[in-house]
Amino acid sequence: MSTERTPLHTIASNLMTKENAEAAGIFAKEKFEELKSQISDGDFSIRLLAFLGAVLLIFLSIMGFLGKVLFLDFFGALIEVYTLILGLVALALEGKGQIPLFPASLGETIMHYALILRYVWGRGGLYFVAGTLQLSQAGGLLDLIGGGFMTFVGVGK
Repeated sequence: MSTERTPLHTIASNLMTKENAEAAGIFAKEKFEELKSQISDGDFSIRLLAFLGAVLLIFLSIMGFLGKVLFLDFFGALIEVYTLILGLVALALEGKGQIPLFPASLGETIMHYALILRYVWGRGGLYFVAGTLQLSQAGGLLDLIGGGFMTFVGVGK
């Protein structure tokens, strides 16, 4: 066998330099961070839909609660309180500190104690449950629209 270097060996040794290895490592780390962010935060458009759905859910829950209390439907009023709480949690998670009433740390605290909400699919499950709860309280067209919308966001998330 000869010890003569072939053009392939020359190309490989030129490519496999310390600088290239460091650059590849930095590139891989950046792409990993992007993937990690995408898994935990999700797409902006879906986050915006979830935010709007949470606002709608809160509004419908408050109006539904008042209506249920006036008609002495206390079990229905309790379900409305649950959907209100889920709407507030969704607002805190998707608001990311952009809402004056909710500090930025609130969403992090919620995710600390409910680890499943750190992931897009976990928040999607929460939104699906909130939407189906609102659908179960359907007293009118707005409840159907709001519950269906939040259920759709949960499936899409």
